[in-house]
Formats: sequence, structure tokens, C-alpha cells
Amino acid sequence: MQFNPKDIMLVLDSYPTPTNKKLIESAVALAKKLNVHISALSFEIDVKVKTSRVVRALGIDRGVRERLAAERKKSLSNAKDLLRDFEAAAKKSGVHFSTILETATQYEVSNVAIEHARLRDLTIVATDNEALADATAEDLLFKSGRPILIPPRDHKNCAALSLNSVAVAWDSSRAATRAVSDALPLLQRAKHVRVFTVLHEKELPARRHSAELKAHLARYGIEAKMENIAARGKAIAEVVRAYVKNYHVGLLVIGGYGHSRFKEFILGGVTKSILEQPFQWTFLSH
Repeated sequence: MQFNPKDIMLVLDSYPTPTNKKLIESAVALAKKLNVHISALSFEIDVKVKTSRVVRALGIDRGVRERLAAERKKSLSNAKDLLRDFEAAAKKSGVHFSTILETATQYEVSNVAIEHARLRDLTIVATDNEALADATAEDLLFKSGRPILIPPRDHKNCAALSLNSVAVAWDSSRAATRAVSDALPLLQRAKHVRVFTVLHEKELPARRHSAELKAHLARYGIEAKMENIAARGKAIAEVVRAYVKNYHVGLLVIGGYGHSRFKEFILGGVTKSILEQPFQWTFLSH
């Protein structure tokens, strides 16, 4: 039985900088390719800052309140603009779609996005070097229980997601296993699938993982090329980047690593690198 997703979501940041509209085109194209319903989520941001009672009593925070109101209006305008463009693109492509406009403070955006993502098979979210965007992507990865798909940082100049060549970074871990399972619908549609393991970077938990993974994927109709790559003293993030570039990989599938310390996530090296500076379309699952 072939696993098929039915429902995906696109997060469109409205503040402080709106998501580049190029991502809308790519997300809608993916929805059409997968034949799924796509929802677009954006926000009116109720911008909050802390002021003291003395400042409020003296009335000198009036200018601050006016500025915050202007910023909220700006975010709403950006959100409506993005959702209109999404609706137009979805109608043009003939995909089933819905739009969601939420109101939240900048501190609540991630939690609201997580609530919606938990009821979708996949969430597409960009990291555009803005604090809100980066935090939302990280929280969606570790707290939604669902996979995320992030575009390269320069997605405004990037081609749409290609499934011509898909690569899986495999180390037999729980996170990598989850990523492979969640990405099966994309792997089944890929023209070429490569599975690579970086050796000597860390001790692997299983010895027969490569042959058994190849057989497992074959049962889903996926013919994968298995490879071992020597780290040669390089950081795994550097090795992964070089592999993706050398083989013209259109989509990287990788497990998201992190552990909780004082209720904050400490990211693994490659996960941190990808979230901070994504270099290609990347499917992450935790």
C-alpha cells in the first residue's frame, strides 16, 4: 500500500519582513504534483513591548503605542497581500486550498503555527534570517510532531522544488528513520534516490543499516543508490553541503536532531547549520 499525504500547509510570514512570494509558487506547484489540499497560514501581529507603570502614568508611551499600532496595520496588510497572491496562484493551478489568517503577538506565532501544523501532513516554512521566521521553523520541527520542508535561503532566485534527484542523509538513528518514513511520498515520486552515510563522523548504531534500508525502500518501489562518504576530518554539515552540490541534489531528506536543556533546544550541528542557512530544499523530521 502506498502512503499518500492529503493535507499540507504553507506558513507565510507577514512581519517584520513578508515571505518572498516566490515561495508561494513553489508550494502551490508541490501541492499540484502531490495532488493534495494546501492551506496558507499568515498572521496579523499584535506587536507587544514592555513599558513601566511610570512611563504609562506620564503618558510618554503614547508615541510607542502609535508606532505599535502602525506595525500591526503593516503586518495585516502584508498578510492579506500574501494570502491574496496564494489564492490566485492556487486557483490558477487548480489545487484545493484554504487560507487562514490568525491574530497573535510575536511571542505566540510559533504556538499557533504548531497547532495548525499538527493537523497537516507537512508544513512548508522559510527561514529568512528574521528572528520570528527562524524561531517558527525550529519550533515546528521539534514540537509539531510533523515534518517540515524549508527552501534554500535564496529561494527568491531559486527554482521550484525538483524531485529529479533526492538524497537521504542516513545514520540509522531514530530521527533519520522518522525522516525516511515521513518522506516516502516524495521518495516514491523521485526520479533518482541516493542514500549516503557519512563515516567516521560518529559511531553508527547499526552495522547492517545500509543493505536493509535499501531492501525496505525497494518494497515501496524506490530504487536507491547507497553510498558511504568519508568525513576526512570535516564537519558533517560541510560534508552534506558538498554532497548535495556535487550530485545536483534537488531535495535533501534529513533527520532533525536536538535535545531539551532547561526547556530550550540545543541543536545538532547539521540541523543548526541547515536551519540557520539552508542551502537547498530540505525535508526535516524529528
